[in-house]
Amino acid sequence: VILCLNFMVIYIIFGSGNRILSMGEEIHVKLYESDWHKLPVREKKNMLLMLFRATKPIEYRYKMIHFDLPGFMKVVNTVFSYMALLRFLDGGGSEENGGLL
Repeated sequence: VILCLNFMVIYIIFGSGNRILSMGEEIHVKLYESDWHKLPVREKKNMLLMLFRATKPIEYRYKMIHFDLPGFMKVVNTVFSYMALLRFLDGGGSEENGGLL
């Protein structure tokens, strides 16, 4: 139960990062699809600046971990690999104890 709750918390964190990434991409599309050509010159320049800034994706990361769904999958795969290794080392890997899993 505790492991499941921990995975839920991790998913919420990584899912939020993924949502922010997709919203940043959506901002770029909405700016491009707006009626910017009908705006005054000063506002066109501001829109152009916002469009350039919106081309760089908004991403959250800490050191080597990117907080998005592929990053979540990497964390889950790593956790399960470590769990399998610990289970193997604890049980000695014999067939009597169920082998690896």
